[in-house]
Amino acid sequence: MKEIKSRIFSKKTDLPICELTYLSLVDEGKDKNDINQIGLKPVRKTAHLETYRVNTKVSKEQMSDIQKLHGMGVIDTTSMFRSALENESAMMQHKLIREIISFAGEQNYKESYTKTQMFLHNWFGYTPKVRIKSDDQLFQKIILFSNKIAAKSRRGPADYIIVSGGMANRIMNLSQFVYNDPNQPNLDQGTGFIYSQGNLGGRLSVLIDPNLSYSDMRIIMGSNIKEHDEGIYHVHADPVFEEFETMLDVVPSVNIVLSQRMALIATDNAHQRYLTFEITEKPHNIITHIINKIFKK
Repeated sequence: MKEIKSRIFSKKTDLPICELTYLSLVDEGKDKNDINQIGLKPVRKTAHLETYRVNTKVSKEQMSDIQKLHGMGVIDTTSMFRSALENESAMMQHKLIREIISFAGEQNYKESYTKTQMFLHNWFGYTPKVRIKSDDQLFQKIILFSNKIAAKSRRGPADYIIVSGGMANRIMNLSQFVYNDPNQPNLDQGTGFIYSQGNLGGRLSVLIDPNLSYSDMRIIMGSNIKEHDEGIYHVHADPVFEEFETMLDVVPSVNIVLSQRMALIATDNAHQRYLTFEITEKPHNIITHIINKIFKK
């Protein structure tokens, strides 16, 4: 989870409510030379932490069997289950962060719709896709949309893209792609979390999300968020474990609960730092969209 958390601003707190301060761009009109002036305005936003829980129930007999299987004193069964809960909680947070990044990017992409496209989207669920005729055009499209983020946010181009394994294979075949240093292995790879595979065009980190469908052709693009930036903020407290005895089918058991207080906050113009679009090689219009929906049903 380290990779995806490094792309947003993550802050630890011991309070149920946290105040965030960031700088928002404001249009200050034109100067005497008729040039548009852009300024920065400090904005405050309140984050209310919500509690997310994961738990497991295990019978005392099962715990005893696990210890006997591995040797008494060799393994701490309680610590083993706690570790599993920590991993499940981290995976839940990882999914929420990726989903809010993707959603923010979708909102930014919608702002480029024409009135006709917006009408078709609202009534038929039609979403325009980005058509390419060959993988050679893929790099051009990615850089084009990265520059759109820079033009809209005035904070620079995108820093990374999140893709599925299938899209990653296409990107890794591009001449502009460079793999990470093999002498510095990524510990997130193979764990189910998003991990970095390399760099595209010397500008964009290519992150692979193994939880996305292999055939998912979306490209989720985003900028690294620092404190006081517009973007997505992750506020969290230390996890708290609770352990108590209970009955599981009339069998004495132990219930272990992990409570994680956290909040994911998007600033008012956070969507300008992200962009989500889908690649296709086939014609995609309202007619093909309706036909596909009919046959999928």
